[in-house]
Amino acid sequence: EGIANVFNNIGLAHSKLRETDQALNYYERALKINKKIGYKEGIATNLGNIGLVYITLGKSEEAIKYYQEALEIFTHINAQPRIEILLKLIKIIEEEKKEKKEK
Repeated sequence: EGIANVFNNIGLAHSKLRETDQALNYYERALKINKKIGYKEGIATNLGNIGLVYITLGKSEEAIKYYQEALEIFTHINAQPRIEILLKLIKIIEEEKKEKKEK
């Protein structure tokens, strides 16, 4: 869990620097470890962070897949604040998609 957390934090640093390839690399490494040890909150956090990278890349469809998977896990473990954040992010993406279709 500790190493996965370090990888996740390195991914966050790369995300802030807009180094998306590196961010994805570290988030995926953290995800792999968290899946191996069965740490559900870590898995969901990593999935959400991967979703954020895809938003940065303009790939909202890909982001939604990761957000929905994270949402499912957070719902299962009853992490209410995280659930609310993901629902808001998904809603924003859906509204943006709707606006694009209307143009």
